[in-house]
Amino acid sequence: MDINAVLDELHMELKQSKDALAGLENFVASKPSLRKITDGIQQERVLIENAILALDALARSKGKRRGRRPAWIEEVRSSRN
Repeated sequence: MDINAVLDELHMELKQSKDALAGLENFVASKPSLRKITDGIQQERVLIENAILALDALARSKGKRRGRRPAWIEEVRSSRN
């Protein structure tokens, strides 16, 4: 699965969680069990947001790799020169 597809899915889940949370928060004041539900949804939202941030960072980090090149690459480069 493409990383952009995963990010899109996570964005949709986050929006659904936010919408569900907003709807439940209006009804929570009189129901303690609903408070637990909304707390769980808020925790899930934080996890999804963290996952999105991590995947965004992975998608952006396409810079040069650090470290020594494998020996076979150096052999090919030296044979060309």
